[in-house]
Amino acid sequence: MRKLLMTVSLAACLFGLASSRAEETYVSRRVTSPEDSKAISQILTTFMEAIKTKNPKQLSTVVLNDNILFTVVVDGKKKQEINDSSDVNFDGVRYGGYRSFAEFLGSTKEVIEEKVYNVNVTQDGPVAWVMFDYQFLRAGTVSNHGVETWQVFKPDGKTWKILSVVWASHDGA
Repeated sequence: MRKLLMTVSLAACLFGLASSRAEETYVSRRVTSPEDSKAISQILTTFMEAIKTKNPKQLSTVVLNDNILFTVVVDGKKKQEINDSSDVNFDGVRYGGYRSFAEFLGSTKEVIEEKVYNVNVTQDGPVAWVMFDYQFLRAGTVSNHGVETWQVFKPDGKTWKILSVVWASHDGA
């Protein structure tokens, strides 16, 4: 009971602190330029085009390297199916990464496409976050959908590259 009271007290203090800060005037210090916004949008266009044309080489032009974090987090139902059928230790995060996806692009025979909606870019100088809703289509049918997030940055101070790609995946439409 004592732990519960301490937890509730701490939560109340933190809520009070957050509430008082919400009333403070905050001046954004993010640094964004029209040129950077355009370049980040171009990465998204190139990425989607590479998927549609099944061109892993083109895809490689927008990522930092083939060791970037590139993973899907599956929903609870799919996780449970995998736990029940083949792997009791599966935690919901799929492995394979960028290389696996690039190989898929280069070898698949079916028509594929990723469509994106509600793109939101948050930038602060040499780093930015891109978040959007997506639908992944195979042969014109939605095979999965969810939210996808990228972290992008300028490793050379000039050219934007994708540092990580993480997405949620839900089956079908």
